[in-house]
Amino acid sequence: MQNPPATVAMVFAGGLGLAAYHAGVYQSFSRRSLPLHWVAGSSAGAVTAALIAGNRSADRVSRLHAFWNFPPVESDTAIPFRHLSGWMGAVRTRLVGSPGHFHPRIPSMNPFGFRSLYDLAPMQERLRSLIDFGQLNSGEIRICVAATDIESGDPVVFDSRKERIEIDHLMASCGFLPEFAPVQVNGQLLGDGGLSLNAPFDPILQSETDAISCCT
Repeated sequence: MQNPPATVAMVFAGGLGLAAYHAGVYQSFSRRSLPLHWVAGSSAGAVTAALIAGNRSADRVSRLHAFWNFPPVESDTAIPFRHLSGWMGAVRTRLVGSPGHFHPRIPSMNPFGFRSLYDLAPMQERLRSLIDFGQLNSGEIRICVAATDIESGDPVVFDSRKERIEIDHLMASCGFLPEFAPVQVNGQLLGDGGLSLNAPFDPILQSETDAISCCT
């Protein structure tokens, strides 16, 4: 009796630099023309997973590049004092934000109205333009998004096989306090998935699927 084909899954951990690296990993994977059945991600990794599941196979690499390579980075080969330039870039991002990703949140006059230091609205707008949520929820690729219940600290995993994944699930998974605000989903106040389940292997390892190949 022939064994059933393996379920191929990719798990994307949180971390901005790591998520950009994962985009390159998927690009290399796609060149092999192998099937992909399942993606799971946490925090920035959830964004990468959604960009894959939310686009046709022919468009995934270009959409990953469009998101993670914005704004375009100028070649630094001719930049003097590169170490100092890196530090100045980090300070500038702290002060004015990152174009297309986040900007400082205007302080509230109410001292009890603090939500976060930065607003992810630019990133949310770009994700809406780069992800087809109809495609993401079509079932072609199963997607799991990890977040954290702010009150209990427990991981919360959203699974497209059980419920529809929307932009709020992705934004909740990226709600790393105090930088970025938590998001209320289904009555729960949720924050960054990396706080409780940074590499969400759990839903895959706990599934009833017998043969799974995981890549990170």
